[in-house]
Amino acid sequence: MSLNLSLDLNDATLADLEAFLAAARAAGCDPAAALSVEGTVMHVDVAKPRVRPDVSKPDTPRRTNLDRSAAESTIRSIIDALSERLDPPHPPHGTSFGTFGPSVD
Repeated sequence: MSLNLSLDLNDATLADLEAFLAAARAAGCDPAAALSVEGTVMHVDVAKPRVRPDVSKPDTPRRTNLDRSAAESTIRSIIDALSERLDPPHPPHGTSFGTFGPSVD
């Protein structure tokens, strides 16, 4: 299979020429390949164009309930360990917030 690229030079811009050359390079064109011009159209033939390999996305592994329960257990263990390191709550200082409910004597 060969690839033939062509560019009409009649109204071509420098950007068009750059895109033409970039496409030829991306296709794997030999840098020493000859360009041909017929009238106002420039051509280049790529005998064996480079083909991008098909990169298929691997299937994502499915999680099982066993994986989920192990993950939950691990997270709960970490939370418990961190909670044990926290200082116990401090007792209230004074009655600046008022009384809540009947006093216990």
